[in-house]
Amino acid sequence: MNMIAHLQKSLHAKGLDIAAPFLAQTYNGKCGTLPPLATFGRSRTLAVLVGNSRHLWPHFERHCAANPALVAAAADPLDDYVCQIVEDAVREVSGGVGASDEASAALSDATSLGVPSSVLTDGTQPPTSVPMDGTLSNKHTESDIRYTCSKGDKFVHFQRLANDIGVAFFNRNVFLCVHPTFGPWFAFRAVIVFDVDFDSDWVADLQLYNSPIPDPYPECSTQVQEWMNKFYAAAKEYSNRQHENHKYLIGARDAATRPEQLQYRYGPEQLRYHYTKDKSVLGVGVGVGVGVGVGE
Repeated sequence: MNMIAHLQKSLHAKGLDIAAPFLAQTYNGKCGTLPPLATFGRSRTLAVLVGNSRHLWPHFERHCAANPALVAAAADPLDDYVCQIVEDAVREVSGGVGASDEASAALSDATSLGVPSSVLTDGTQPPTSVPMDGTLSNKHTESDIRYTCSKGDKFVHFQRLANDIGVAFFNRNVFLCVHPTFGPWFAFRAVIVFDVDFDSDWVADLQLYNSPIPDPYPECSTQVQEWMNKFYAAAKEYSNRQHENHKYLIGARDAATRPEQLQYRYGPEQLRYHYTKDKSVLGVGVGVGVGVGVGE
């Protein structure tokens, strides 16, 4: 099993079912004045865009049930969960975790999050990794992780990235990304860049994402725009979370959903949490947080 197959399997097992390999330079060549991705001095650097469909939710619910105190104390337990499983997966395949940012700083106490001692960074027991030739070793591969909540020089425009590499179509008029399989029912979570040459022999077996795709559902654009106009009008007067204006955003996503994609529509608890951060739907605490993740 090569490095990316191993990473995809590990992430999928915890709910992150989108892991699309691409060239970091593809984004860097189009990001303009935005911060570029790390390249580690390479001309063709391996990167992976990570996200999820509704596949994430039952995994997250089990995590909440198993860690009620941790979840109740967290400002955004879903972001914390994502950071944990992404960094665990990177440790598995590279022998360590690379630089991320303040988004994962709260996860520094790995023991409290249930991370096995074998992956702690004290050097006492280096984890087994999967290097480029697909065999197991203790080699360490550098990496850089950025999340949807990353800011400053770690910021990534996830919608543009997904569009430029062909993971999803980004409708810039309504700021909505549509996936060929999941429709609008998916979310971006992270970008992982590895200090690895994309021209390694095993890359030939990967599905490489490297070019934009056309709008998979152009006939819905008028209806989607109508829902977004309702949201913009309502948002001028009221707080979205207090006045439930996200119902218009849900309407826009429904309008962009083909009949065969209805199976991927988020359930009521997942919708509620993604748009309001209301932890009462998690069964571990009551309260509404702030902020909605990119592409959620």
